[in-house]
Amino acid sequence: MQSIPTDEIKLTDLVRGFKKYSWHVLKWSWVLVLFCVLFGWLGYWFAKKSPWAPPDYVANASFNAVDAKSSAGGLMALAGSFGVNIGGGGTSNEVLMGIFKSRKVIKSALLTDVDYNGKKEKLGNIYLDISGLTEDFQEIPLLKDFRFKSNNLTSITPTEDSLLAFIYNGLIEDYILVEYDPLAGLIKASVETRDFILSQQLCAKALQYTVEYYTLAQGDKNKSNFNLLNRKVDSLGFEIKRREDALAGNKDRNVFNKKQEESIIQQKYQREISILTGQYSEAVNSRETARTSMLTTSNIMNIVDNPMFSVDRIYLKTLLWVVIGVLVGFTLGLLVLILQKAIKEGFEEEKQLQQ
Repeated sequence: MQSIPTDEIKLTDLVRGFKKYSWHVLKWSWVLVLFCVLFGWLGYWFAKKSPWAPPDYVANASFNAVDAKSSAGGLMALAGSFGVNIGGGGTSNEVLMGIFKSRKVIKSALLTDVDYNGKKEKLGNIYLDISGLTEDFQEIPLLKDFRFKSNNLTSITPTEDSLLAFIYNGLIEDYILVEYDPLAGLIKASVETRDFILSQQLCAKALQYTVEYYTLAQGDKNKSNFNLLNRKVDSLGFEIKRREDALAGNKDRNVFNKKQEESIIQQKYQREISILTGQYSEAVNSRETARTSMLTTSNIMNIVDNPMFSVDRIYLKTLLWVVIGVLVGFTLGLLVLILQKAIKEGFEEEKQLQQ
């Protein structure tokens, strides 16, 4: 009785086939390497040269606050004894980082006019054009032909405010980085966009508004501290004068009839006057320190890297595209070797059947 052929595939056949194809792939592994190198280079070229993968521009800034405490020395401690914080507050790097990333600073920067392609244009409008939002808005009647027109945050429209918030959230999430480098003692900030001018000017304007806001805030703080210390000096002076008058009156009453009790009262007044005089001297010195801080408010920040001269050109996901190219090359090379082996075995089987 003639047996009927079956199409069942046994596990042992799969194992033998896998071994056979694996040895074939290893034998021709140089082909895989060639495919990986070729497609890896194509991925690198795509990231570097292709118009579909344009480069990014990263504007960098580094700055810190002047440590007013280091120059004030012991006078700062004297002022601290009165519960007063003198100087520019230059050690608060967290405050500076928060100001740079604040809505007020970034939104104000986006409403700033800059020279762009031979004309004045707001940074917010440049962002809309570069990001493709201007084209997308053409499909929305409310936003068709939209352009930012307000010059400051106090005059913006509700629509402008909503779009500024949308742009701000996108920038802060992915494209604006602010961190403190404890080794260098600097705050390092960067702004990344697809346009050189946009990155440069947005970072520069954000830094400018950060300096202005911080300087203004510190100026108000120094003025408040000075006024507080001035009142402290006046108060101590009044208390000294009151006790001096009381001491003089007591001495006049007892100049011919000095009693032990009156002598003790006079000694008490003298001790209090001595203590108050020391506090008065410290308060006067601290007030002069506060006065000096008010006069030097403009120098409370150091700018090391100016974004106008610190813009780097980078290529997005270059390594990623190289890896993708290598993986594609490996896959295609593997398929080619498997097909080559399968076609070769097919011809051999057909030849055996013919014989």
